[in-house]
Amino acid sequence: MTNKSAEDLKKSGDKKSAQGDYEGAIQEFNKALEVEPRFARVYNNRGLVKKSIGDTQGALNDFIKAIELDPQLAAAHFNLGQIKTDTGDFTGAIKDLSNAININENPLMQESYLLRGANKYESSDFSGAILDFDKVIESDQTNSIAYYLRGATKLAVGDEQNSLEDLKKAEELGNENASNLLKQCQTDTTEAEEDSGHEIYKINGKEYI
Repeated sequence: MTNKSAEDLKKSGDKKSAQGDYEGAIQEFNKALEVEPRFARVYNNRGLVKKSIGDTQGALNDFIKAIELDPQLAAAHFNLGQIKTDTGDFTGAIKDLSNAININENPLMQESYLLRGANKYESSDFSGAILDFDKVIESDQTNSIAYYLRGATKLAVGDEQNSLEDLKKAEELGNENASNLLKQCQTDTTEAEEDSGHEIYKINGKEYI
């Protein structure tokens, strides 16, 4: 029987991960690393599986190792930034997401700007957050999350008119969070401003990939 290549084992691990067989996926990724110990994408993908099963430290270590082996692997920078977002390390997340954005061949460019903007919001860098959401909207005028986040940020700094325009656009694009925030605005603007941070944090917790 021919031994499987590291690439074949990676594909097998990816398939098991997609099927929800996380233990099997980790086993396949471990085998792939036995064949090719410097396979950065395997570390990245194993990190995603560990994150899915709640092994935050294990996932963090795998993303760091992936970046060490391949500093141009944008997905690993993004995933590391997402882990730090989830654990409240907003400054660290901004750094990692900036690294992802600085890589030209980044298939997660929009997601990187979105998540960095959300972290800037959490760090009270509201103008920086709006600039990041602007970047997403410039490249994709159908991105409801970007309109929602930009609208919520404008609301937080008191720019109610422009905020409502963004939130209405997000609602038109089917964003339920924008609809909820608009309802709050109609009943009590002050309450909506207080709650907008909670809404943004809820967006942070979602998997973008």
